[in-house]
Amino acid sequence: MKKILSLLSVWLCVLTLATPSLAKQFDVDSAHSSIAFSVTHLGLSEVEGRFNDFQGTIHWDKAKISASKIDWTVKVESVDTGNAKRDEHLRSEDFFNQAKFTTMSFKSTSVSKLSGDKYKVDGDLTMRGVTKRVTMSATIKGPLEVMGGESIGFSTSFKVNRIEYGVGAGWKGGSDKVVGHDVFVRIKGEAHETE
Repeated sequence: MKKILSLLSVWLCVLTLATPSLAKQFDVDSAHSSIAFSVTHLGLSEVEGRFNDFQGTIHWDKAKISASKIDWTVKVESVDTGNAKRDEHLRSEDFFNQAKFTTMSFKSTSVSKLSGDKYKVDGDLTMRGVTKRVTMSATIKGPLEVMGGESIGFSTSFKVNRIEYGVGAGWKGGSDKVVGHDVFVRIKGEAHETE
């Protein structure tokens, strides 16, 4: 009897591992999404900006959240702070070095449910050729049936130290007296099921 139970246990484990993921792919709708940031200037005020050119994909498995994945790619040249001269400086070797590192990216390594529509997302953020692990709390709503397909709503905010990625690390000796080291990032929007 013990042998039979043992064999059944092994067989159930094999079936569980062999069960395919039911994840659906959702592509981020850039017309209804945004990637914004803010950073202190002279320790007196905050300069705000955004990236206008980005792509994102969410593989969402509501039945098995751990099978979900989130990927983003952002084109550095699309940085926009509302000041052309400042934006050119941000694209330069002093900061993002857009000529050498054309994109930034995020790839999730794990997604887990916290409560309700709150989730913990761990992943690798790459800027200027440097990759570091970040953890964020995200609100993910849906999927909901919208106009004949399913859609997801999402939002998150987190903080990164730009110096750790080499962004502006050498400019003015990396001092935070002009531009703060901490950059506050806010991402929000919609993603629609891939047809």
